[in-house]
Amino acid sequence: MTQINELVIRVPGMDAEESNSFGKDVARQVAEALPEGMGNQHIPELKIKMTASQLNSSSAMASSVASQIILQLKLATL
Repeated sequence: MTQINELVIRVPGMDAEESNSFGKDVARQVAEALPEGMGNQHIPELKIKMTASQLNSSSAMASSVASQIILQLKLATL
């Protein structure tokens, strides 16, 4: 089971509805991409800092953020 207790993403220029949708998209992509066997692990905090000026769509940005979260999760469990 995957549980994300808190997901804070700051994206300038998004209103509350856009931010909520964006966060759900990122969380869905992370949950779908988690490798089998990650098990029940508690990772208290991951921090990612990205510059998204080259990404022109919310969908592309969400995919990039999700990819970075997955990478950090894999590194945290090594």
